[in-house]
Amino acid sequence: MQEVTNYGKELREAIHAGEAAMQKLENAEKHLSSAKSWGWLDVIGGGAVISFVKHWKVNSAMEELEEVKKALWNFQRELQDINDCVGMNIEIGNFLVFADFFFDNFLVDLMVQQKISEMQDQVVNARINVNRVLKELYRIERGVEF
Repeated sequence: MQEVTNYGKELREAIHAGEAAMQKLENAEKHLSSAKSWGWLDVIGGGAVISFVKHWKVNSAMEELEEVKKALWNFQRELQDINDCVGMNIEIGNFLVFADFFFDNFLVDLMVQQKISEMQDQVVNARINVNRVLKELYRIERGVEF
């Protein structure tokens, strides 16, 4: 009985961590979109004020992506707790590859619009993967009585 209770607790924690990661990913997507818009304005000759706003938006996006990285690490840890609890293996895909790729390379090329677009694509893909895992956790949760 204790194992079922522990499993239920770990399952709820993983769901909560996944939902938090989804929220962070959605926020990051909004920040990247804003940075991209300001970047295009700068590309077409926006001047000093536009450049300042663009840099501010890019910095905001970077801060959000740092939060995404933390949330994805937490989600991974919680999924591992479920795996340890019942010997189940829930794959989380390349979430952390996305985070590592971003932080290893994006700082150098931050102003490049193509890089922002690529990061938007990565965030969308991470959201799809987190959503897929959450659906599986919800399905498992419905089948378990606590």
